[in-house]
Amino acid sequence: MNNQWQSLLNKEWIKLRRGIWLLPLLLIYAATDTLLNLHALHRHYGPFGLWETVIFKQPQFFSTYMLLVACGVITGFLQARPESSGKRLRLLFHTPTDPSRIITLLLMTGTAILLCVNITGLTLLGGILSLFHFPWNVTYPVLLTVLPWCMLGFIAYLATVSFFLSSDLPMKLLSLLTFFPAWMILATKGAYGLSAPSLWTYALATICYISLVYYTSLRFTGEPSKNPFYSIARIISITLATCGLSAILLILYWRVATPAKIHKTMLYSPIYKQFMFSHSDPDKVDEQCYMLENGTSLTRKAYRSGQPFLYVRDLEKWGTFPESIDGIPITPQQARHGWQFTRLSSREFNAPPAMLYMMLESNPQGARLQKPSDFFRVIRNGNAIEFISPYTGVINRPKSIAFTEALQTAGFIFPITSMGGNPDIRKEYDAGYFLTDANGALFQLQMTDNKPSCRATGQRITEQIEDIVIKEHPLKKFFGFIITKKAVYAIMQEDCSLKSLPVDDFNAEAFTLTLWSDLLHSSFITRTPGRETSSARGIAISSNFKVIHAFTSEPDPNYLHSMSLHRTIASFLFPVQITQSIPGSSYRHLIVTHADNPQEALAGSVFALLLVFLIPGKSMRRSLRGLDYGLIAIFGLTAALIIFLTKCCDNFFWKRT
Repeated sequence: MNNQWQSLLNKEWIKLRRGIWLLPLLLIYAATDTLLNLHALHRHYGPFGLWETVIFKQPQFFSTYMLLVACGVITGFLQARPESSGKRLRLLFHTPTDPSRIITLLLMTGTAILLCVNITGLTLLGGILSLFHFPWNVTYPVLLTVLPWCMLGFIAYLATVSFFLSSDLPMKLLSLLTFFPAWMILATKGAYGLSAPSLWTYALATICYISLVYYTSLRFTGEPSKNPFYSIARIISITLATCGLSAILLILYWRVATPAKIHKTMLYSPIYKQFMFSHSDPDKVDEQCYMLENGTSLTRKAYRSGQPFLYVRDLEKWGTFPESIDGIPITPQQARHGWQFTRLSSREFNAPPAMLYMMLESNPQGARLQKPSDFFRVIRNGNAIEFISPYTGVINRPKSIAFTEALQTAGFIFPITSMGGNPDIRKEYDAGYFLTDANGALFQLQMTDNKPSCRATGQRITEQIEDIVIKEHPLKKFFGFIITKKAVYAIMQEDCSLKSLPVDDFNAEAFTLTLWSDLLHSSFITRTPGRETSSARGIAISSNFKVIHAFTSEPDPNYLHSMSLHRTIASFLFPVQITQSIPGSSYRHLIVTHADNPQEALAGSVFALLLVFLIPGKSMRRSLRGLDYGLIAIFGLTAALIIFLTKCCDNFFWKRT
């Protein structure tokens, strides 16, 4: 190492040694708080309750790991603040060393420190989880949840360095403007592993933040035209700021512009032989309106009379409960327990997979179901299941082998391709888990008297299975449902046969389905989330799944008109839109999409370009380059605002210097 590099490293150490001791303190505090949170849950619920809470409720017991962001801010402050006090920054860049090397060494030093901090923090978090015997199936999703905070710490570091290396207020504002969207996107808390599909995108964006430091610091080295590296850093920084501002402004726009929506409840009436609706005006919450699908208005009493299963207590009180429904005698006692309501959604399986599963005892000693003493998982290749004790973290080999062999004895061909169950002890009985093998054959696996019980249902699904949803109910009509790419199948409880629901144009990627079933009929409502123009399709079916009535409820025209107007404005303001959500998915994505209305988007881009030509000052217009116009053509007014801000900074800076 030559003397120049050695001198620069010594200087970085002199700056850092004043406060670098704060980083291990913050890290120790975050790890200690995480340990104490888990210990409190362990002490209150015991080992099994701790695992159950973490697996099914997914609490943010590691929330203090957000201090990794503070570590980034502190590191950036320690490195950049001494350089920016007084006129030190200008003197620094008039040393014999290349300014780019100075900044590179500064960033390499800070990045190395933050890498050590983050790796140590993640190692401590994994070690804490291992103290409570959590397997990798739980540790991995937790680490995936913390990773965006680690990246946010690096972004905070780079934004802090950029902030203090900026000599004028507008450029400092640009540094803050680029950090705020990252905070809004990466600091969001939720279920474990929701950001997994976007981690590589987040990492790429984090790397792009490096250009912001070069852009703000290399402005001291001369005219931009004489430094090509400066021009590259500038365009990347402007693009980053434009993307971030577009994402935030779009979120704020829809928070303000989204109109009130009338939410309708749609149910099939076996009395009126058509669908009934109940809804309230958002401006008049207390005024509930009731009507039939043909437009006939109903009173509250008439509406409830049309649903004798749902409002049996009201009808009993009024003395109007019918002696028979559809010609079949039904008593109030039968009606009271003779209906089932189920909701299915693509968000349930377009989500992180289950970490561990819980196998209930299907033949408990008492009248109620009880929790087991262990959890189980499907091994990575799907060729076996393993039972793990939360008390020791040790795999129960004999039990695991017994259940795996029970599947093989029943004719199951590994690997396991899909599986679904309902480990809720509040239900009246347990149907265990339903699994499909390599050939699509459906099997039922239960634990009876602490021993495996497996049977082949004789059913085979040739389509790709998205999810298996088990919903045991006292009505004992369905075990649950199998959702494939093309259809929804009900698993009949009588003989385990599969009945396809007659859903029109089913789209497994984005749907919601609400199913009502009673002693006589079943009906379901399907909707497409994320599309305000989507209608609600209601279909009533008989016990043999034949369609007996269908009706399509169109959305409110006033709401559609309002949303169309707001989408037109959004297309004009944001020709390119950056969003985190995809309809029908629980994951947090980071995607770039075009505007809903291409013509308005084009008009917005043209308007932004014309606005740039009307900016006062020929020197500012002349300083714009082809890439600047390209950004404005793509992002519209948002890019024009960012470029105008940076040009104001540049003109102000060069005039001062």
